[in-house]
Amino acid sequence: NVDKTDPAPLDEIATLANAAFGEGMYVYGISASLFENIEAVRHEHQLPFEFLQCDEKTIKTVVRSNPGVVLLREGVVLGKWHANDVPTINEVKGKLKDEG
Repeated sequence: NVDKTDPAPLDEIATLANAAFGEGMYVYGISASLFENIEAVRHEHQLPFEFLQCDEKTIKTVVRSNPGVVLLREGVVLGKWHANDVPTINEVKGKLKDEG
């Protein structure tokens, strides 16, 4: 729910997303909120990625923090980070290398 999202880590997440795009990675946000609310938050915080909509319970099963970061490769979870511990692009690349 973007209305309940802690806005503090969104700048770090935007920085990570831009770096990931620079490395050729795909980045998406996932929310159970209405599209209009998602777009308002996305534009307010200059989030450079698209959002997909999903059931709230499904999202909570995947990641408990709001927001949070999940790293996937071919459907396999390689890492999860709480909003208070957003990874750097080097941490993400390290996880991909370790699991690669």
